Amino acid sequence: MIVGTYREMPGLQLRVSDAARLFGLRSCTCHMVLEALVGSGQLRRIDDGSYVRA
Repeated sequence: MIVGTYREMPGLQLRVSDAARLFGLRSCTCHMVLEALVGSGQLRRIDDGSYVRA
């Protein structure tokens, strides 16, 4: 669901708190998922801490 959302909206840039609200997850869970997606190369974290499509 998270990867699909980033694919559908190429300019999407979310911080963990915003992503957690959007995806209905707790912040700590969302952070773990987003970091796993960064590790797999599907997302990247930019300087301000937001996550964007890789």
